[in-house]
Amino acid sequence: MKRVLQQPRFWYLRTQLEFEEKNLEVTDVVIRTMIMRALTTLHGQVGSSLDVDVLKHDAATGVSILRVSSESVVRLWSSLTLLGEYDGHRSRFVVKQSSPFLMSLALNSRDFALKNEEVVT
Repeated sequence: MKRVLQQPRFWYLRTQLEFEEKNLEVTDVVIRTMIMRALTTLHGQVGSSLDVDVLKHDAATGVSILRVSSESVVRLWSSLTLLGEYDGHRSRFVVKQSSPFLMSLALNSRDFALKNEEVVT
């Protein structure tokens, strides 16, 4: 039996943007600007040419879902990790989840909240 495994075309990242100061407004434009600045800083013009899509952004929590090609996921992840500030404000991107399947980002077992009667001691 012959098995053919293909590398997925896209990779999805759930990221959270955190600022040291809590009162900063983060819009979709700010997220895109920060991503492009991070890629350009670490990888130069090659990094700035990567195609990164912001599929969803929640301004209240700072959580974003990003889509990038499988070949570029390591470059994006490293760039986001090393980004330390934006317009003089200390910040950081935290990659919460990553997957080649968008549907797998829908649930995260680390976010489950158990009721008191369900806790086994």
